[in-house]
Amino acid sequence: MLTKLTAAQLAARPDYVLALQGLAVGEGGMATTAGEDTSKITIKNRLTAAAQAASVSIKFHRSDDKTVIFEVVGPGNRAGNEGPLHGQAARPEAEDGGVAGSIGV
Repeated sequence: MLTKLTAAQLAARPDYVLALQGLAVGEGGMATTAGEDTSKITIKNRLTAAAQAASVSIKFHRSDDKTVIFEVVGPGNRAGNEGPLHGQAARPEAEDGGVAGSIGV
């Protein structure tokens, strides 16, 4: 069987992208470092890239040091996830053009 992949899907892990595309909001998954033979941060980075390619937003749940648990929380944005750090709102700008609540240096 041949499956067409977009450039974004090729940049991410195609197996991760296809798995995420098959999940509905509220569903998720779990991966282990032993099963993937890599580190937890690498798995999270792969999932984050795949989520962007699959146009879904994901949230990571707390887990032990060998497990990554994630949930699909909504449709994503092809240009990136919602905020500067995947779903976090940007801090508002202060009237002087700086960031509100930041300390000038």
